[in-house]
Amino acid sequence: MPLNFWLAVILLIILALVFVIYPMLFARRLRPAVRYREQNLEAYRSRLKELEQERDEGILDESGFESLKDELEMRLLRDVESEEAESVEGGPGGRRGIVVTTLVLVLALPVAAFVLYDSLGASDDVAQFRERQQMMQDGMDAADVDAMVQRLETRLEADPDNPEGWAMLGRSYMQLERFRDAAGAYGELARAIERAGEGSPASALGLRAQALFMANQGRMTDEVETAISRAREDNPDEVNSLGLLGVEAFRNGDYRTALDYWERILELAPNHPQADSIRQGVATAYSELGEPVPQDLLQQGGSASQNGESDG
Repeated sequence: MPLNFWLAVILLIILALVFVIYPMLFARRLRPAVRYREQNLEAYRSRLKELEQERDEGILDESGFESLKDELEMRLLRDVESEEAESVEGGPGGRRGIVVTTLVLVLALPVAAFVLYDSLGASDDVAQFRERQQMMQDGMDAADVDAMVQRLETRLEADPDNPEGWAMLGRSYMQLERFRDAAGAYGELARAIERAGEGSPASALGLRAQALFMANQGRMTDEVETAISRAREDNPDEVNSLGLLGVEAFRNGDYRTALDYWERILELAPNHPQADSIRQGVATAYSELGEPVPQDLLQQGGSASQNGESDG
């Protein structure tokens, strides 16, 4: 861990201790459980909104979103139970007990925080998050990006059961146009999800199919078809697979089948990041069939354009 990180941690611990110690020494009053519950609920709603935004932007797949959402809900329940148990008049044993407790907190909390975080904490997750943020910054040269990818590869060799790490590595490879490597990373992501026994690997397999499709210059090869078949065995409506099947059908002049696949995507995920492109493909397919474009599709496209203009 970098020195700046631990300096920030120490400062935050000191700030937290101020808020802990002051009420113990000077404000021994009943702490209403209702206020704490409201604060926790507000924090829960805020974090859930962030997760939903990350899912809509494609940062999280559906299985990752559900896993983090379940963890967030369990944490909320634990916090509520803990706060109800603690919402009594503070500190046993009078003022001497409070002073002793305060001293223990001052001396033990920083040490305990350091040890527990180093051994049990999410230091790898923090490192992954920082590297992802750095990858998104402008002005980075290829050498810097490659170095960060190599560090992530090294961590995943030691911790292969890390779905978030494999997902990040796959996205990084796609950004670097290393499509074959991305396909391998998404394959490892699917295996990590299967080993964990939580969630579906369908999205990971669909992303693998997409990466293989790009690696083969947009050709529907046997390995692409295998990845699509495996994804759809687990989830027939896996959207990445539907998109590729629609592209292949359109390319072969089977516009009706392409419409079936693409319109299914819009039905399942109307806020899909590529929804506007999919609608354009649908409109083109209708034109090739000599049929009018459905009005609801035109209205959705118009609404999307207006939203884009208003956002700009």
